Amino acid sequence: MFDSKDVIISGTVMITKNPCSHPGDIRLLEAIDDERCEIFENLVNVIVFPSTGRRPEQHKMSGGDLDGDVYMCIWDTDIIDNLKYENIKEPAIYKKFEADAMNTPNIVDCMAYYF
Repeated sequence: MFDSKDVIISGTVMITKNPCSHPGDIRLLEAIDDERCEIFENLVNVIVFPSTGRRPEQHKMSGGDLDGDVYMCIWDTDIIDNLKYENIKEPAIYKKFEADAMNTPNIVDCMAYYF
C-alpha cells in the first residue's frame, strides 16, 4: 500500500471509462511527469488527458467527456506487461464527434480541470 500523494505515475497505463461498454474503450496511454506543466503539481487522484490531436482520448472511450464521467487508470505492471498494443481495438466512432472537429486539430499544450 502507498500514499498516493507521494507517487507520480509515469509510463504505460491502461485507462477506460466506467462502465467500459466497447472493446475499443480500453486505451493504452503514456503517463508522463512533465516539468513544463507546473499547474499539475498539486493535482492528486486525477487523470489529466492530453488536449492535442484530432479526437480527445476521453471521447474514444464510449464518447466520454469531462463533465463528470468516471475513468479508471491501471498502472500495475503485472497487468500492463501482459497487454499488447496489437490486441487493443480501435475506438468506436460516436456521432457527436464526427463533424468538422475530426479535421480541426486542437493545439492547446496543457489543460487541467479543477473541481
